[in-house]
Amino acid sequence: DTKFRDFSDADVQDMWSYHAVAAVLRGHSLLASRPEVDRQRIGVTGISWGGYLTCIIAGIDERLKVAVPVYGCGFLHENSAWREPRFDKMTAEQRERWVSHFDPSKYLPGVSCPILFVNGTNDFAYPPDSYQKSYTLVKAPRTLSIRVGLPHGHIWTFQEVDTFVDSVLKDGKPLLKTNDV
Repeated sequence: DTKFRDFSDADVQDMWSYHAVAAVLRGHSLLASRPEVDRQRIGVTGISWGGYLTCIIAGIDERLKVAVPVYGCGFLHENSAWREPRFDKMTAEQRERWVSHFDPSKYLPGVSCPILFVNGTNDFAYPPDSYQKSYTLVKAPRTLSIRVGLPHGHIWTFQEVDTFVDSVLKDGKPLLKTNDV
């Protein structure tokens, strides 16, 4: 209910997603203000709802140098773990209001930094079709890592995340690339 409750345009600022995005933007500003931090090497990553937020943040914060959403994507109203229990129960107006304010699909076209999407072939929350639609919205350099049978969970052992971030922020070795299909 916290993320999907009914709201009006007047109280959009009371929604969880609004506050979560604002907190990340403030966190980036605080981090960038620190003298020991190289503001030219700040990126964002998150898992699950953190990946969802990473997609939104990457589309609105042009200061970011790299982004890695793990599992999170847009088009939640079309196909996600929340379609049937949440979106299908909303009126058309409620659904459109939520999508227009809080679905990453509205923000991903604004991504300007390199972005790596990480997911599994069988993710129950953020399925591959929604992931593909999200990925194709990005005009910035984008990379996709899909693992067969990857379980959804808060796992921080994805070597491709570290390799990708290092390739962007430290001019490290890039990930292996194949042709887009």
